[in-house]
Amino acid sequence: MMKKLSTKWRKSRRSSEFDDDGNFSLPTRDDWRPIETPEQEQLVRSFEKNLAQQSLLWKIVFAGLLLCYVAFLIFSIFQQAYYPWVLRCHAYFMYEVNSWSIISAGLGLPLTICFLIFGR
Repeated sequence: MMKKLSTKWRKSRRSSEFDDDGNFSLPTRDDWRPIETPEQEQLVRSFEKNLAQQSLLWKIVFAGLLLCYVAFLIFSIFQQAYYPWVLRCHAYFMYEVNSWSIISAGLGLPLTICFLIFGR
């Protein structure tokens, strides 16, 4: 139906933009005509359908990005738990600090950041 409406609109625009000789001319009067109520309702339904489709698409895209981010965080936590001295900033303190304190500090950091963001 959307294509039908756009075709109607284009035909009415095309006929008003060309004069009798077929040359392009600017419109000299307002060519706006209100569309009928059923056509308006159908147009609104098509817009709502397009909105629902786009909304679903973006929900899926952002859910996928969130899933990738969570997978990365889980990988990082396990990596830090198994190899706490791999990071250069932690390797400086290898002989002064126990590995469990580095791991607990690494796990506590995201919690601290969440508390700061949410204000609790």
